[in-house]
Amino acid sequence: GSKMFRTLYMTDEKGKVKDVLRKGDISCAVYVSSILVLNKLLPEVKARVVTLEAELLKHGWTELRTRDPKEIPIGAVIIWEQRKFKSGEEHEHIGFYMGKKKAICNSPEKAAPVKTNYIWKKRPIIKVLWLEGLDR
Repeated sequence: GSKMFRTLYMTDEKGKVKDVLRKGDISCAVYVSSILVLNKLLPEVKARVVTLEAELLKHGWTELRTRDPKEIPIGAVIIWEQRKFKSGEEHEHIGFYMGKKKAICNSPEKAAPVKTNYIWKKRPIIKVLWLEGLDR
């Protein structure tokens, strides 16, 4: 329920400062990457799922073939398929697998991380990323 992942101010190409996370509406990548940075598993926070995924792969994370909840390790990063937002934009969604068919990810409605079903809002998982040795 933390509200600390709600805003990220950046300057656009016109020099205008804006909140690119729209008060927590699209904070999932910042939430996940912040947790990974705090645990020294990534060097910097990322604001977009596609950028975060590339950074994970660059730093030794690998994609697991499984989507079976019995085989997904606790702590794995999961990416859900794209969906269209009210704004018309399409975004993938990212979070952590917690075991027992549960995940934690940012909720656009609550603008905060929430525990949820591992199939988030009926969106299938498209990728499971894992860092070897994370379970030690």
